[in-house]
Amino acid sequence: MDPVHLNLSKMDQFLGIGGLPERTRGLVKLFFYMFMFIMSVEGMGTTFVILHYVQIFGFADAAVLMSIVFGVLFLTDYPSGSLGDYIGQRVVLTIALLSFGVGYTIISQFESFLSFAVASVFFGLALGQLSGALETWLDNNYKKTVNDSDPDNKIYGFAMARITTLTNFTFAISFVIGGVISSLISRQFLFLLVAILIILIIPIIIKYVKDIDDSDIILEDINISESKNFFVYLKGGFKHLFSSKKSFTLLMGFAIIDSISSLWFVLILFPLYFGYTGSDVGVGILRSFVWIIGGFLIIYAATLSKRVSNNRIGILYFVVKVGLYLGVIAIIDFIPLNDSFQLQGIILLVLLLVSNQFFGTIALTIRKRILLETTPSEFRNSIYSLISTIATLVQLSVMIYVGKIIELESLSSGLWIMIIVSLIGIGLLFIHDYFSETKLEKMQQPVPIEFG
Repeated sequence: MDPVHLNLSKMDQFLGIGGLPERTRGLVKLFFYMFMFIMSVEGMGTTFVILHYVQIFGFADAAVLMSIVFGVLFLTDYPSGSLGDYIGQRVVLTIALLSFGVGYTIISQFESFLSFAVASVFFGLALGQLSGALETWLDNNYKKTVNDSDPDNKIYGFAMARITTLTNFTFAISFVIGGVISSLISRQFLFLLVAILIILIIPIIIKYVKDIDDSDIILEDINISESKNFFVYLKGGFKHLFSSKKSFTLLMGFAIIDSISSLWFVLILFPLYFGYTGSDVGVGILRSFVWIIGGFLIIYAATLSKRVSNNRIGILYFVVKVGLYLGVIAIIDFIPLNDSFQLQGIILLVLLLVSNQFFGTIALTIRKRILLETTPSEFRNSIYSLISTIATLVQLSVMIYVGKIIELESLSSGLWIMIIVSLIGIGLLFIHDYFSETKLEKMQQPVPIEFG
C-alpha cells in the first residue's frame, strides 16, 4: 500500500480524498459533519410537517400553506444568496437556523390556519437563507485550497456522492426516530424537539463556517469588499445567467426540474408513503428503508459517476425524473392508495425509489461537477440561490393548481402535469449538452496552418 495512504483516516479513504492537500481534506470532512447534522435534524421534522398540513387542512389548503412557504422563499432566496457572497455564509446560515427554530416552535404550540401561515413564513425565510449557503462555503474554499490536485473535479464529485451516501444513512435513522416520537408522544412534541436541536446547531456554524485565512473574530470574519457593494453581488447572478446560451440553458434547466422536484416532495411523496403504510411510524420506517437500501447502491453510483461525461446531464435527468413520475403513476393505478398497509404497493414503491436514487446520485454528482467548474466563485452563492429562486417562481405558478387537481381528481393527474413541466427543463439541459459537445468538437479540431 502507498505509505501516504497509511496515514489517512478511514474517512479520508472512504471519501476518496487522499490525493488532496490536508487543508482541503479537512474542509470536506467539516462540511460533511455539519451537513449531516443539519440534514438529520431537519429530516426528523420535515416529513411530518407536510403530513400535518395535509391531514389537518386537506390537499388544497396544504398547497396554499406551502405556497406561502415558497412565496417567501422566492422573495428572499436570491437577495440572501447575494448577501452571503457579500458578507459571508455564516450570517445567512445563522438566520436560517433561527427561522427554522421559530417556525417549528409555532406549529408545536398552535393548530389554527393563521398560526400555520405565520410558521410557513418563517419556514420560507429559513429555506431562502439556507439555499446554497453551506455548499457555497465549501466550493469556494475547496477551489482556494485544492491547487492542481483535482483539475477535472472528479475527486470532488466522488467525495460529494460518498457524503450523500453517509448522510442518507443518518437521514434515514432520523425518519424512524421522528416517526416513533410522533406516534408514541405527539407530532407537537416532535416539532418542539426539532426546534431545540436546530437552535443548538447555531454555535457550530458560528465557530466553524469561516473562509480560508479569515480572522477568528466574528466581526472581522465578515469580509466586505471595499471596491464592491451589495448591489454588485445582487446583479452578479443575473449577469452570469445571461452571459451565454450554455449558462442560460443549464441554470434554467436545473431550476425548472428543481421546481417539480419540490412539488414531488411537498404534494406526492409523503401522502404516497402514508397511503401504503397508514401510520406515521410506517412512513418513517418505509422512508428510512428506502434511504438505507439506496445508500448501498449510491456507494457504487459514486464510483460509476467518474466514468460519466458532464455532457450527459440531460439524458440522466430524463431517466431520473420522467422515469420516477411514470413509475409512480403505474404503481398507484395498479394498487390504489387507501391509507392502510399494502405490502405489494410497498415493494413496488421501494424498488422504484431505490433504483431512482441510484441514477439520481449520478445525475446530482455530474450536476455538482458542472456547477463547481462553470460558476464564478465571486458570485457562487448568488447563482446557486438564483437557481432556487427561479425554481420557486415556477413552483408557485403550478403548485395550487396541481394541489386542486390532486384533490379533485387523483395523484396521477397531478403527476402528468409534473411530467410535462419537467420535460421543458430536461429539454433545456439537452440543448446545453449540445452546446457543450459542439464547443468540445471545435476545441479538438486541428488548427489550420496558413502559408503566405
